[in-house]
Amino acid sequence: MFCSGCGTNLTGANGAFCPSCGTQIVTQHNPYGVHNPYDARQMPESSGKATASLVLGIIGLVATVANSVLGAILGALGVLF
Repeated sequence: MFCSGCGTNLTGANGAFCPSCGTQIVTQHNPYGVHNPYDARQMPESSGKATASLVLGIIGLVATVANSVLGAILGALGVLF
């Protein structure tokens, strides 16, 4: 069993709190008997800065492609007319 706060291995730990970080130990029945690293309850929250960076990066890529297409069209129109 691992601490949900710091990830410390709690095998053999006595008491209701993690000896490393003080988080309350909650025992959960796992029918498979293994630690699930993809358990959503143990995932840290994502930073707002990381989300903003992802969104702005995608917008930047879309804007670059749109400007390139627009530039090609206007360039072709400028040569033809």
